[in-house]
Amino acid sequence: MPVWPPRQFGDVLSQPYLSEAPRDVFRTALAALVAGQRLELVYASRTSGEETTRVVSPQRLTSYRESWYLDAWCHLRNGLRSFAVECIRGIALVEADRDVMDDAELNRHFQAAYGIFA
Repeated sequence: MPVWPPRQFGDVLSQPYLSEAPRDVFRTALAALVAGQRLELVYASRTSGEETTRVVSPQRLTSYRESWYLDAWCHLRNGLRSFAVECIRGIALVEADRDVMDDAELNRHFQAAYGIFA
């Protein structure tokens, strides 16, 4: 299961498992990870369709069950959240450094959601 950012960047966008994810959202999220910047997202809830605007500190991009997720610290909710890339309706880089979480903390938090890091 791919997790981004990897130790070395290749041509991520040519990978076949990215075909369903919106490439512009993925590119911007990856750019924020590489540059160490925050993102502003317009995110649509999968259940209600309601859109919220949030500023997040991206931590990594995760491919799970044929979907991509942006794992991030959400400054609106003050906690770690996982955002389905296909539900991101708008995305922009923010001129502020992202908060970086420890990998072990990320794995502990997301292992219940993904069930893969234990």
